[in-house]
Amino acid sequence: MQHPPPTHPLTAFAARHPLLLVLLLGCVLTGLCALAGPLLTPPALARWTFHIREEDEMRALLGLIGIRHLPIFLLAVTAGQVIFRLVRNTAPRTVASASLPYLLYLIVQGVLDSSAAGEAPFSWVTYEPAYFIWPHFLTVPLGLAAAAHMVARARRGAPDSQ
Repeated sequence: MQHPPPTHPLTAFAARHPLLLVLLLGCVLTGLCALAGPLLTPPALARWTFHIREEDEMRALLGLIGIRHLPIFLLAVTAGQVIFRLVRNTAPRTVASASLPYLLYLIVQGVLDSSAAGEAPFSWVTYEPAYFIWPHFLTVPLGLAAAAHMVARARRGAPDSQ
């Protein structure tokens, strides 16, 4: 009598409920981003303030995005590698499903922050400069999309460019 090879419980769960697993792992990624974000904000704002005082808007923008958003992007790429290898699906729908918890977190956090400041719930949408808010909405989805592309390319067996 031949026994099937042992499988990891997450692999078995992924086979039965792939969308649920993607959403669950997206929530884990959101939690990691929520923990890392407050650690990255003070140095990013310090760099931004320094360049704004020197009236160098472009360096202020790049410094803020580089310090605040690049680590979150890399975290999303790393988490995406795990997610897409586990569920064995790199479709755009899977990328969007993994991004959904993070995007919902951003909207809820923006509404809560605006309400706590005594402003209208969606006043955060029009904050100036716009690069304070909108890169948040691109960082994790683009990181997950990049990870999906990497996993799909590795699955196809495409050689690395040298």
